[in-house]
Amino acid sequence: MIDRRRLQPPPAASLETLEPRQLLAVLNVNDFGATPNGGTDDRGAILAAINASAPGDTILFPGGTYNITQPIVVKGGGRIYKGANGATIVSNGAGKRVFHLVENNATFSQLTFQGAGLFIDRTNSSQSGMVQGVIVDNCRFNVQGGGNGIEFTVGLRNSRITNNTFNPINGDNGIYGYNWDNLVIANNEFYNGNEGIHLIAHWDPSPNLLIEQNYFSGLRRMGIEIQGGGVNTIIQDNFYENPSLSPRYNDNLSCFAYSIICDRSQNTIVRRNTSIAPQRPDGTGVRVIFELGGFNLQAYDNYSYGGNHVVAVNGTNATGVVRDNRFSNYLIGPSNANGAKVVFINNGPNVPLTWDINRGRPYPNQRFGEAPPVGEAPESPSALSYQVQSISVVNLFWTDESDNELGYRIEVLSDDGTSWHDLASVGENVTSFTVTGLNGTRTYTFRVRSYNQFGVSDPSNAVLVAMPRVDIITNEDLVNELTPIGDRRNTIGAVRDLTDPRSFEV
Repeated sequence: MIDRRRLQPPPAASLETLEPRQLLAVLNVNDFGATPNGGTDDRGAILAAINASAPGDTILFPGGTYNITQPIVVKGGGRIYKGANGATIVSNGAGKRVFHLVENNATFSQLTFQGAGLFIDRTNSSQSGMVQGVIVDNCRFNVQGGGNGIEFTVGLRNSRITNNTFNPINGDNGIYGYNWDNLVIANNEFYNGNEGIHLIAHWDPSPNLLIEQNYFSGLRRMGIEIQGGGVNTIIQDNFYENPSLSPRYNDNLSCFAYSIICDRSQNTIVRRNTSIAPQRPDGTGVRVIFELGGFNLQAYDNYSYGGNHVVAVNGTNATGVVRDNRFSNYLIGPSNANGAKVVFINNGPNVPLTWDINRGRPYPNQRFGEAPPVGEAPESPSALSYQVQSISVVNLFWTDESDNELGYRIEVLSDDGTSWHDLASVGENVTSFTVTGLNGTRTYTFRVRSYNQFGVSDPSNAVLVAMPRVDIITNEDLVNELTPIGDRRNTIGAVRDLTDPRSFEV
């Protein structure tokens, strides 16, 4: 039985009195003047909240969209920057960066970044060396206007980037950086755009990089690209598919699945990775599935179907072995170049692997190798309706039909009516959402789905919203009947800016 009291919107969060100040406080940016969905520059208010915080505090961003015109320099010291109910920070300034971190020990969680996301270096910092203790977890990066979702230029030590979604990547990379020491990049999704992960070890001893259980789809360049040095790098259990290929041959010259061409590296392991790339619109397809380099390289237990050159060891004087891999439907078999002396043993279409190629793909917060979850996906929300608030704002309302959801995903139909895109997410028991940045006279179609750790529900009914011009708004425009449309499903994306047509590029 559903407790209908749960359907009431939760009370707005408020900031407790800070004097006398308590340790590990939660500072709500709204209490410092940041206005969600206000359309004004919230940078000063957000900075005021950060400057009022102490090490270990949480800076909370309640649901809504916050606009900034310049990057915000954020502090470390164990501070947590946390979003709630689909909180989104949009950078409209030069460089499009949202946050700039120059200190150690900071956590970013459940935030959506629209622009160039998070930049990490030591500019004007009293600290030196690699930035340490950084956690980026369960965030969404909508990379627009160039740049990278996450970028670090002085190295990351004892840090992790996990369970994030990068979609679209209408810039350079989802993650881009130089040098590392004990860095984990795991269970992230990279969709629709240029390149997933690009790392360079200018500092050759960069040790202990683990890239595992990430998913790559709809990319024009590489899923993973690693160059330079590195010691004891492990690339495992990643999944690459659906490359974005052009029918023009020269457009696809840099389309690779896994380019682990770190030719000064030592003891790199590449194992249990998947590539499914049979597409060849230009007659060739993905140029290289596994491009490899380094000394004492070990590549084994991988699965690849399709592509042009299945393994190209291009690293200068590379050594090691490529063995026991299941490779099929490629055009060119494994080979060495540039003086490489890697040995190829037992690679072919019928090679047995230690794992099931039908195990599916990794997701944020869902790892291979763990016991499968036991439970059911939530029921679909119902009775989706809307109310036009202004020529650029519409409120969505729905009924909670589940007692086990973790939250809701609001989706919008693309302009051509062919695909659904994730617009935002809100938490459990929330039954409304405000969409801003709409264009008057345009028509939008929305639907909602619930989700939990076991899956995603079928979609609600859809509503067709015709935005009015400012001079014809009447009371009748504010309450509309539902307009059901066909049921189409969609992979999960990132928050979209409906005023930017590039948000729907694939």
